[in-house]
Amino acid sequence: MARTGERLDRKALKEDALLNFVEQAGDRVRANLNLTLGVIAGIVVVGILAMLWRQDVQQKSTAADQSLSQVVVGYANGQFEQVIELSNSLQTTSPGSKSAVMSKYLAGASQMRLGQFAEAEQSLRAYLAEAAKYPFYENAAHTALASSLEAQGKFPEAAAIYQ
Repeated sequence: MARTGERLDRKALKEDALLNFVEQAGDRVRANLNLTLGVIAGIVVVGILAMLWRQDVQQKSTAADQSLSQVVVGYANGQFEQVIELSNSLQTTSPGSKSAVMSKYLAGASQMRLGQFAEAEQSLRAYLAEAAKYPFYENAAHTALASSLEAQGKFPEAAAIYQ
């Protein structure tokens, strides 16, 4: 019987070792599973945030483009005071956007039409400072800036720009 007891003890020890190994392996899998699930959850959250951010940027860009359209229509219809207001609003709500930059020229051109030459100079200089990004009105802005300087009696500066 001693042999049977030894066999049981050895068998029990082997089973205990096997159980310990299985438990350790299970713990490692659970630990790595939590880490893996954490990484996957993090990636999913970052992906969702990136998607929401992109959607927000697209919505803001669309709204800015619509505002610029209103500025252009107002300028075409001779509603220069409204153009200045819309342009200022656009520059506040979407600073640095293509629409905001381009609206600076239209605000300056409207200020010129209203005889607000100092304000026009500021708006036109602001546009020209960023015109490299969106040069659509660049040539017209140079001419308008020279005109506003001329109207203010700043003849040397105006002459330099006209050249």
